[in-house]
Amino acid sequence: MDVANASVYDGGTAVTDAVLMALAQTRRSKVLVSRGVHPHTREILSTYLAAGGGVVEEIPLHEGRTEVPQVGADVAAVVVQVPNFLGQVEDGPALCQAARQAGALAVVAVNDPVSLAVLEAPGAYGADLVCGEAQPVGLPLSFGGPYVGFLAARKDLLRRMPGRLVGLTADGQGRRGFCLTLQAREQHIRREKASSNICSNQGLCALAVTVHLALLGPEGLRRCALGSMSSAAFARERLARVPGFSLAFSGAGFHEFVLRCPAPPEQLLEGLAERGILGGYALGRDYPELADGLLVCCTELTRRQDVEGLALELEALVQAPVEVTR
Repeated sequence: MDVANASVYDGGTAVTDAVLMALAQTRRSKVLVSRGVHPHTREILSTYLAAGGGVVEEIPLHEGRTEVPQVGADVAAVVVQVPNFLGQVEDGPALCQAARQAGALAVVAVNDPVSLAVLEAPGAYGADLVCGEAQPVGLPLSFGGPYVGFLAARKDLLRRMPGRLVGLTADGQGRRGFCLTLQAREQHIRREKASSNICSNQGLCALAVTVHLALLGPEGLRRCALGSMSSAAFARERLARVPGFSLAFSGAGFHEFVLRCPAPPEQLLEGLAERGILGGYALGRDYPELADGLLVCCTELTRRQDVEGLALELEALVQAPVEVTR
C-alpha cells in the first residue's frame, strides 16, 4: 500500500476507521460486510454506523467462504477478512473487483499479518484499504489488550486517514529525518469534526511490533508462516481421523480450521481444560449453524506431540461414559 499510519487502537477499530474513510470518500451510506469478518469487529462496526446513520448488511458465507455479492450504487465499502474468522482464505481478487466495479472501496482486514509472508498482498489484488490487528507479531495476549491496529491506504485516501502519519524529510544539512506530517487532524480540531476519536495507540505496543519484525526479517517471518501452515496441515489431517470428528470445510486455509465434533464443543473444551489443554474456540455463539464447530489454531510453536496429545484426549472424552444425575 502507498501509506500506513502509526498504529490505531486495535484491529476492530482499525476496520471501523477504514469504513468511516470509505463513507466520507464515496458519500454513500451502506456497507457490505462479510460474515467471515471477526464477530467482535462486526459488532464494533455496527455500533459506530448505527450512531452515524450508516447501514450495515452482511454478506453470507458458502462453504466457509464469502459469496461474491451484488454491489449496488449506494454501497460505500465491501469489507472482507483474509484469512477469515473460520480460517478460510477468501477470494480477495474477486471481492475487491466486485467493489471497485460499483464505485465502492474494497476494505481487506488482516488479523494475522504473519499470513502476509505467504499469501498475496491485498494491495496487489486491488484493495483500497488494508487494516487489522498486529498482535500476533510480537505482542502477548495480555487478557485482551492493549494491542496494535494498523491501517494502510492508497495515496489518494491519505488525507482522510485518522491517526498520526510520519514523513521522511531532511534537515538543513541534508541529513535524513522523520517528522509528523499532515497535522491538521483530530488531535488539533474539535471532537465532533474528528475522523476518529479512538485513533491513538500505546507507543510501546507499536514499538514492540516494530522490534519483532526487525528481528525476524522477511525470511524469518516467512519461516514462522510456513511453520504455522505445516503445523495446521498436520493437525487437520490427524484430528479428522479421530472417530466422530470431521473437517467442516475443504477450502484453503492458513493456520486455523473448523472441526465438527460429535459432542458439544463447550463440553469438550471443559474436559480439555481440566487436562491442561486449551483446545480451541466453540463457534456456536457466533455461528449458530456451526453449533458443533470447534475452531482450532496452530502456530510455528505447535509440536506434533501436542497435536497427538489433543487427538488422544478428544477421543477419550468422546468415549467417556456420560454421568446421569438422578
